[in-house]
Amino acid sequence: TAARDPVFYRWHKFVDSIFEAYRSNLSSYTKQDLKTEGIEVGSVSVVCERDPTLETLEPCKNDLVNQLYTRMVEREHIISLDQKERVIRQTVLQYFPFTYHFTICNTCEEDATLVFRVFLAPVRYSQELDQRRNDFIELDRFVEVIDSGSEQTITRSSDQSSVLLPPSLTLQDIRDGNITDSQAPCGCGWPRNLLIPRGTSAGMRADLYVLVTNWKKDAVNTNATISGSVSYCGKRDGSFYPDKRPMGFPFDRELSFGTLEEMVEEVPNSVKTEVK
Repeated sequence: TAARDPVFYRWHKFVDSIFEAYRSNLSSYTKQDLKTEGIEVGSVSVVCERDPTLETLEPCKNDLVNQLYTRMVEREHIISLDQKERVIRQTVLQYFPFTYHFTICNTCEEDATLVFRVFLAPVRYSQELDQRRNDFIELDRFVEVIDSGSEQTITRSSDQSSVLLPPSLTLQDIRDGNITDSQAPCGCGWPRNLLIPRGTSAGMRADLYVLVTNWKKDAVNTNATISGSVSYCGKRDGSFYPDKRPMGFPFDRELSFGTLEEMVEEVPNSVKTEVK
């Protein structure tokens, strides 16, 4: 219930400001901290999934590449109250699912186990990275193996995001015995309908940024994988947070690059594209 209390956000921001003051005293990340030898990310794009309801939404029905859409929808929930079923209706923000397409080249002589870190930030009047660093939100983090001496295209659905809550269960799921206490989903993560910010009716420009690093160096346990909503809370089984890197890396501290474009140019295992 904390997220429903307006005081929560003021207090959270206050705690964040204290931690940010501490991080401002840390050394800035350089290209040596971010580079992964032998790995080059050629491009990234997103393709919005076509939905029948898009036919009524002009002009977006034919413009699905590097376009992210949201809308307000009505949801229904059935609850049991005083031994009677009640239908609760609410209007919520919902994004249209999309698919990432990453083109990556591995010039090493051995297969590379890599972790993909995906971020989104609005395009601001100032392109200075120091001014934008705290605008980046993590959309996903996952591990893939890229064959040696090859160029591959990796696809991933937005529904697989490492920041999202597992799909919510309904009262009917519980009645049908589709869940037990040991199977109860973790309650940590971002609501599945709120992965993408609402934006504006005219379209809000944003930068989609991807950094790919060596999972064998970043992982606490190289045999572990990133699965479920681990970006915020780690793994539920009591093991270590699967990533040695700080939460929010590489935007968790100051960077030695003037702009995001300069960062991509200096770090070939990263890429950015503009979406709207």
